[in-house]
Amino acid sequence: MQEVKELWADCDSDTLLVKVDSPGPACHTGNRTCFFKRVEGGVR
Repeated sequence: MQEVKELWADCDSDTLLVKVDSPGPACHTGNRTCFFKRVEGGVR
């Protein structure tokens, strides 16, 4: 279970950023977050 702390919309309101308090794993893999894979090569 996650508790929503903040909810933000970007400048044209097509993306949401949700800040939550997550006392346990948030990912189905058991990791604390689903964002644990670094993309190699960078962004241009």
